[in-house]
Amino acid sequence: MRKRILLVLTAFLGLNTWAQDPVLMTVGDQKVTKSEFEQIFFKNYKKETVSKEDLDEYMVLFKKFKLKVLEAENRGMDQEASFKKELEGYRKQLVRPYMVDKEMDQNLIDEAYERMQTEVRASHIMVRCNDNALPEDTLVAYNKALKIRERILNGQEFIKVAKGKGGSEDPSAQQNGGDLGFFKAFDMVYPFECAVYSMEVGDLSMPVRTRYGYHIIKKTDEREARGEVKVAHILIAADKSAGREDKSEKKIREIYELLKGGEDFGTLAKKYSDDKKYGSNGGVLPMFSTGKMIPEFEDVSFELENDGDYSEPFKTDFGWHIVKKLEYKPISSKEEMLPSLKAKVKRDSRSNKSKSSFLVKLKKEYNFKEYGNLAGVITNVDTSIFEGTWESNVIDSEPLFSFAGKEYSTADFMTFLENKQRKERATDIEDYVKNKYRTYTENLISAYEESQLEKKDPELNALMKEYREGILLFEITEQEVWGKAQKDTAGLEAFYEKHKHEFMWEDRIEGNIFTCPTYDLAKKTRKLLKKKKSHKEVVEIINKESELNVKRETGKFEVEDRSYLKGLKKRGVSKVICDEDTDLCYVIDVEEILPAGPKALSEARGPIIAKYQNELEENWIKELQAKYPIKVNEDVLYSIQK
Repeated sequence: MRKRILLVLTAFLGLNTWAQDPVLMTVGDQKVTKSEFEQIFFKNYKKETVSKEDLDEYMVLFKKFKLKVLEAENRGMDQEASFKKELEGYRKQLVRPYMVDKEMDQNLIDEAYERMQTEVRASHIMVRCNDNALPEDTLVAYNKALKIRERILNGQEFIKVAKGKGGSEDPSAQQNGGDLGFFKAFDMVYPFECAVYSMEVGDLSMPVRTRYGYHIIKKTDEREARGEVKVAHILIAADKSAGREDKSEKKIREIYELLKGGEDFGTLAKKYSDDKKYGSNGGVLPMFSTGKMIPEFEDVSFELENDGDYSEPFKTDFGWHIVKKLEYKPISSKEEMLPSLKAKVKRDSRSNKSKSSFLVKLKKEYNFKEYGNLAGVITNVDTSIFEGTWESNVIDSEPLFSFAGKEYSTADFMTFLENKQRKERATDIEDYVKNKYRTYTENLISAYEESQLEKKDPELNALMKEYREGILLFEITEQEVWGKAQKDTAGLEAFYEKHKHEFMWEDRIEGNIFTCPTYDLAKKTRKLLKKKKSHKEVVEIINKESELNVKRETGKFEVEDRSYLKGLKKRGVSKVICDEDTDLCYVIDVEEILPAGPKALSEARGPIIAKYQNELEENWIKELQAKYPIKVNEDVLYSIQK
């Protein structure tokens, strides 16, 4: 909910005003200028001209927003520790795009888009090595990877080496022999991706380091990117129950024969598909690209030549499928993909290149200078630091580095080392201190840059204001409306009693519905039910020749949702009812006729709470309007033009 509120806030929030800016309105003793209202109004107003009616409509929302934020401020909610902590958390997220090298980001976007034009296939053998492994452990893993490479170069088959003793430490290699299938940019970790895209088909790489360890990679194929395809499918799930015969293949082949006989794919999917999410939509799946579905499903989908073509039945781990091609879309232009490419680069490890480049530029901007005294720190550190017990022993502190007009000493850095030490695996002391020094300087420079961002960037300053007021809006509305409606049991029950006839069940039928594709099958089903056969027996008998003959549903069903239920007035087995719209016939074993009536509070709790919240908010706004009188300068308001 919070995310939704913050996204909506651009409908209410504004930027700083300037001199001679006319006052548009006052809320209590708070003034709101014309420019503030214009900034927020035009963020959402898309029409070519501004009408008086649109200004009036928007002003209603704006008043409510201003009343709520003012009340939150007057309660001191913006001074609470939890508020400050949350706002700082959002700030840390908001400043991330400002803490990168935008030029490097663009290079990474260009590189990713170019790679997305080609799909590559590779196999790998992995030797595990922790990202923070000691140098000697890293060397052992590297040499092991080299020996594996030599075995392959000397003629051993890649797949046998991957699966065999002393081979790949990737558990999936026992099933796939190291074959990763086809993939594209962003599908693998960045160093692995870079290695494969730099290789020729048939090449065997030197050991490639990733956070998982070392990889020996063989590039086995590449092809032009497939783009995206949209398909519909019919799934008949495999029955894996112990002791039961799996009839999924028989059923899918019966459906295939119906397709060949001219029946509609979408209709058959609605009737028979076991895909609960998409079956009711005629089996239509969202458009997908390589790597989004299991390989055998993708291959069949992309190999269909024309829109409207459908496949023969094929099997996957999920069961049996028939796929129909609906639409094909080639790779989008860079401009179309730019928002998603930016987001992916930001999330991916390749963004570290941008961060590193940015730090280099910051050092130059803030005149970062080193004084060459790090060696003195190194000589003062011993192995007790790996036990977390080291104590700095500074006699003569010397300047270590400076930037932005401030100098940092060896004593400052040694204090940092002492405070940050913890028990950990021992490593080379010089490497350890140099790594900590790099972290120390980068953290200081980054923190300083963050502290300057609002001064350097008005856009960020405005965005921080939006988040500040957005959190206040959420918190006070949670207290006065959303949370109160959930917690005020007595108030909710009283509201329900007053409004329960607004939350009604339609007429319902409780029982079992038997659905058949033909009248004759429905007639046979009814005959068995009249003979007091159990529901399970009826299904088994009718479906003896075909799994498509009858489908049984049990529960409570609203008559309004199913037109074929409208004529039922008594308990027992109904006559055969055929529906011209669906070409299906039904027999209903009615257990209970449930007439229209109010839903219980437990049955409609969500909608009832929502309506109760509306009432609470309306009453609250009236109180705020009395507490903080609002005056609008209509001459200023109606002078707003696009």
